[in-house]
Amino acid sequence: MNIAVLGGGVEGKALKKYFTSHGHHVQIFDNFKDEDVKNFQLSDFDQVFRSPSVRPLDKSWTSMTQYFFEHCKAKIIGVTGTKGKGTTCSIITSILRSIMQQFEWSSRTVWLVGNIGIPSIEALDHIAEDDIVVFEMSSFQLWDLEQSPHIAVVLRVEQDHLDRHYSLEDYHQAKANITKHQTSEDYCIYYRNNQTSAMIGNLSVGKKLTYPIPESDQLTELLDCLSIPGAHNRENAEAAILAVA
Repeated sequence: MNIAVLGGGVEGKALKKYFTSHGHHVQIFDNFKDEDVKNFQLSDFDQVFRSPSVRPLDKSWTSMTQYFFEHCKAKIIGVTGTKGKGTTCSIITSILRSIMQQFEWSSRTVWLVGNIGIPSIEALDHIAEDDIVVFEMSSFQLWDLEQSPHIAVVLRVEQDHLDRHYSLEDYHQAKANITKHQTSEDYCIYYRNNQTSAMIGNLSVGKKLTYPIPESDQLTELLDCLSIPGAHNRENAEAAILAVA
């Protein structure tokens, strides 16, 4: 198969390495700009992948994130928000790995992928059905995603990335793909005190959990065990606790 990759950043290089190792021909178009779409014969390629920095200008294009969701055997916990994604993913991963160790489920692996972890495609061939994937998801990765994670975590969503997104609405619509394609078997955790987070959360047809979590001795004990400083990180920790509950 002849594959074009638009953008030669971390994801672009990972895509080339992956598909080349599977016997495909890959050409990277580095520093791809919107206006370049008219200058390259992309119709000559069997498949076109866009990097997160490239706008989804053509519906026939795909992305590493979309490909990963289509081929990943394991359940995915996806986390998005304007701030705190990496912290929340790290907490979720730490809790899950501790549980695996405590119950001696050594055959199961918790994978941390996305912006904070390794590129998702690097893990794809090694992920087993019983594993768990924790995926930090930016608006650029969610932009044209047509599948949603089994567990979606929506943190505070504020104004951001308007230098790349067409508008604030476009930014919100991209974020919304984390819940938009969920099924009734899926779960959504969202921050109810943020209007945009609540809007995105309520798009889900799955089971919904919201935070902040009401005060309790059990919650205080859990948060103390996590040793997370700061009010904003407490919010992230509460979201993480709900994601693994």
